[in-house]
Order: sequence, then structure tokens, then C-alpha cells
Amino acid sequence: MAEEAKVNDPNKKQQEIKEKAKDLVGGFYTDPFHILNDGTFAGTRTISDHDGLITVIGTDDGVKWWKLDGKWTNKEKGELQVDFTQKGAPQKFKDFPGTYKDGKIVWKDGSNTWTKVTSWNAK
Repeated sequence: MAEEAKVNDPNKKQQEIKEKAKDLVGGFYTDPFHILNDGTFAGTRTISDHDGLITVIGTDDGVKWWKLDGKWTNKEKGELQVDFTQKGAPQKFKDFPGTYKDGKIVWKDGSNTWTKVTSWNAK
């Protein structure tokens, strides 16, 4: 019975998921400039990496959703670009560069970092 408890340990499972996910950009992220921590999806982003193309789907307010296209510029170094003009950002944010490492995307100017989350507690 004790052996079965070790196999089904949710904390161990969560740690295994975090370890596997840290090397992959795909996943669920929070943006500190928009996250409300009120149980809504405001400030969340979901990222997909498929065939070298990056897709970001997110919401700043939890109501209006948007889709952004991106790509790797140097996958080995974690360097990518995303076109934020697709959600109404100024032209200087077209193909805006960021770097992915250890579950975080740090954007070019260093003023924003998205953090990957592997679990979510909705209220």
C-alpha cells in the first residue's frame, strides 16, 4: 500500500511535469502586467510551438481574446519573435524579440517576463 502511495504522489507528479515542461516553450503563461489573480483568465497566454511556428492565444482582460503569430529566430538559444501588432500594439512591437529559458519568456526591453505555470487554481 505504501508503494502505491509513492507511485500516485501528486507532489511528485507535479514536479515531474515541471521538469519536463521547463525545456519546452509550449504551455500556459501569466503576464504580470495583466494578471488579476481573481480566478479569471485575465493576463493569461497559451503558447504553441509547432513546426517552428509559435502561436500565442491570450487575453488581457479575461473577456476579449486575441491570437498572435511568432517564430523562432534561434531555437537553440531560446530566441523568438512575436508580432504584437496583431492585437493593436504599436509598430515597434512587430516581430518583437524575446528569450525563452527555464519556463520564462523575457521580452527584449526586459520590462516584462511571462512565467509558465503548470497548474491553475480557479476560484
